[in-house]
Amino acid sequence: MHAQSVAPLPYADADAATLIGIWEESARGLLAAAEEAGPDHWNDPTPCPGWSVGDVVAHVCSIDRFLLGRTDPEHVPDYESLPHVQRGLSRITEIPVDLRRSRSRDEVLAEFGDTITARAAALVAGPQDLTAPTMGVFGKPLPLDTVLRMRIFDTWVHEQDVRVAADRPGGLSGPPAWISAASMVNGAAFVWARRVAAAEGSAAALIVTGPGLHFDIQVGIVDGRGVIVTEAEPVTTLTLPFPELVALCAGRVPADSGPARATITGDLALGESLVTQLNVSP
Repeated sequence: MHAQSVAPLPYADADAATLIGIWEESARGLLAAAEEAGPDHWNDPTPCPGWSVGDVVAHVCSIDRFLLGRTDPEHVPDYESLPHVQRGLSRITEIPVDLRRSRSRDEVLAEFGDTITARAAALVAGPQDLTAPTMGVFGKPLPLDTVLRMRIFDTWVHEQDVRVAADRPGGLSGPPAWISAASMVNGAAFVWARRVAAAEGSAAALIVTGPGLHFDIQVGIVDGRGVIVTEAEPVTTLTLPFPELVALCAGRVPADSGPARATITGDLALGESLVTQLNVSP
């Protein structure tokens, strides 16, 4: 069994210019999905707990505004009326979303479009060294590569939220989907090692059957770390459609529904432990 540091999927070795372009593609994909959904779906609930289509757009817009160094007016939500908000980070995340609930659909979409343009320009004009520290979404510097991949994954997942809410499937292939798939696979490797706590040297296979992306990959444990591996004999295999992998990894469905969403072969107990703990969304 051989370990690999990143998932061997497309764009694993992408340079800064490529990742910046993919981030912009993901952001404009979300914007287009929200526009195409139309005003009738703006307030419809999405799979993201407690958030409507408009809330999802407001959230992504606010994160990219933060990364641009832009600030919002002070605002304190009525948390008692927001049962999906628990504590800590979720309360902070809710502030810019709730602030924009009083704004029109056109205002929020226009702000998001302007933010995408400004953020893309700032990224292109900034450092192109992927190891260079840059502001991350949690207010701490992270390598540029990490920040871009996190933003692509988050933005693309929220595009899927909008598409599910509006019953307009799409966006399940292409660069943002591949970057997101790599994030999910690397997350699955972490889960295999830390949450499932499988044996050192053991591996699990993920067979993803589309629609959109199709791939077959293995995660294993080497020196106590969850990693992508090759030439392993998996002890358990999960076979599932790509949208089901997204729903599980993004926490859009109950964790205990995992075994019904995947076909598990090999060690059933280990497979069920993996599929029920796949939520790797931040």
